[in-house]
Amino acid sequence: VVAEKSRLDTATAVIRRDIQSLVKVFEKRVKKVDERIDAAIAADPEKAENCERLQSAPSVGPGVARALIVDLPELGALSRKQITSLVGRAPFAKDSGRKTGQRRIRAGRSGPRTALYLAAMNGARFNPVLKEMYERLIAAGKPPKVAFVALARKLLTILNAMVRDGTTWQQATG
Repeated sequence: VVAEKSRLDTATAVIRRDIQSLVKVFEKRVKKVDERIDAAIAADPEKAENCERLQSAPSVGPGVARALIVDLPELGALSRKQITSLVGRAPFAKDSGRKTGQRRIRAGRSGPRTALYLAAMNGARFNPVLKEMYERLIAAGKPPKVAFVALARKLLTILNAMVRDGTTWQQATG
């Protein structure tokens, strides 16, 4: 949808009408898929409860909660190390002999990983717990993208604990 809307600026009048009709079709399809996902979540009381629980966290909206519920059914059932590795937020060492290489994150499930990154970017501004951590990382000289990845990992571990323990954000963070 976004790509098609971006093409509107440079398109001629005839093509612009075609693009606008495509955008309407895409938006209807996206809405229909979202409704089906919401219906599937609402049909399962445990998923519906977990979705509400996840949305109690500042910076986690319906889209992020949906992505985690649908793409990460293991949420709440794994340890923090296992869940971060599954999503692709666990650092992998690139060491050899005496050489200590750089740690990198890789692999994992892209849907939850992207949703968590976006929530972390939002959380750096509006979530008090993540905002404090972000400011500390930036003060330590970390680049913003590195800080956002760290925030995404932190947010994932908190959300995992919330689902595991059956608590809301206020109960989980004090």
